[in-house]
Amino acid sequence: MEKRAPLTRIQNLIGQRMLHSKRTIPSHYINKTVRTNALNRFRRDYAKSSGVRISTNDIFFAAAARAAEAFPFMLSRVEGEKIRIADTIDISFAVASRSGILFVPVIRAVELLSLAQIAEISEDLTRRGREDKLSPEEMNNASIALSSLGMYGINSFVAIPPADSNAIISVGRPESELVLKEGKPIGEKRMNFCLSVNAKTVSPFYAAKYLAKFSEFLENPVKLAD
Repeated sequence: MEKRAPLTRIQNLIGQRMLHSKRTIPSHYINKTVRTNALNRFRRDYAKSSGVRISTNDIFFAAAARAAEAFPFMLSRVEGEKIRIADTIDISFAVASRSGILFVPVIRAVELLSLAQIAEISEDLTRRGREDKLSPEEMNNASIALSSLGMYGINSFVAIPPADSNAIISVGRPESELVLKEGKPIGEKRMNFCLSVNAKTVSPFYAAKYLAKFSEFLENPVKLAD
């Protein structure tokens, strides 16, 4: 027998926003593979030195914000005939609730936060997202979004920028590869990132430079602790 369930207010709101985004935001799609051996070491060392456990996503948030400081048009949005650049770097990320609803909470002013503060806020938003306890006000007006499907074994994917965001970074799963260094084979961890960005506000060349700067922070994550 066919089963039906009504859309919740949040589901309806998210659906409307994504439909609006797909219809109104032409996007550039740029992929880059990043070495993550240093990132993994940094996470372990940071936990030992600070006593705070940070996730790879927390590092991605920090890297996205630091890169945006160098490329501020990543924070822009079209308003009439003008482009406005946001005053703060607000970054959203996807959280699936236990009921199957996808929420997109926002970490505000990431550029002002330490890695430990980012970890605390993201953990709180993730927990409340899984419990369906986020308000609509906590899920709007992010300049950059981040979506990860690596935990499901997905190598790479292309995401649609949310309607109120200028860009979204899609994160694939970690992969291992043998490479030669000084004639010796070593295991190297890599991850694939896809940047989808509003073509109205950012050229593909500008977007590529931003993604390169983002990758630079991931391959040299000690810079994020400054």
